[in-house]
Amino acid sequence: MRSDFYLFVSLRCLINCEKIASKSTRISLTTTCTGHACKTAKYLWQLVSLDADGNEIKESLTRNMTQTELNLPGIIIKENELSERLFYRLKVTVTQDNGPAGMAAYDFKINAQPHSGQCTVTPETGDALTTRFDFECTGWQVRIVISSWAIKFVNSYSLRTASTFFKVILEPRYWGAEMLRW
Repeated sequence: MRSDFYLFVSLRCLINCEKIASKSTRISLTTTCTGHACKTAKYLWQLVSLDADGNEIKESLTRNMTQTELNLPGIIIKENELSERLFYRLKVTVTQDNGPAGMAAYDFKINAQPHSGQCTVTPETGDALTTRFDFECTGWQVRIVISSWAIKFVNSYSLRTASTFFKVILEPRYWGAEMLRW
């Protein structure tokens, strides 16, 4: 068979790319297909959960779980669609009319969300550009060390993430509590 009939497929994660992914953040992957046959290729995404030995045990991806169709070169799985503490394999199969298919897979686990804690903010109101807000969060239980934080707020228009507008300072002198300064 001629080499121009072959498909070479790879995956690249764009959003929520840790091996232990956040349940509350969407997951986005894209494919790279090389070879002459990629111009007319067809894509099919599948998601399976894995047992402790890495064996595929259940297919679980539906169109309602995604922000994209299941037949595109990229996929976005909506936040809060996958179960906590499970291992998953996201697979894409790329087919052509004549010739062999290409396949790539991405393995990850969904982390359990932090729970049992509370946060307070002082002062409760102020000017976003001039007021210093102190956030104190205590009692949170997590399964892994959190390497980044995001503070989300709701205004009358939509949900916003302020993580690009503030610096997070974790102060170890507050044993059992973290101070976030904005």
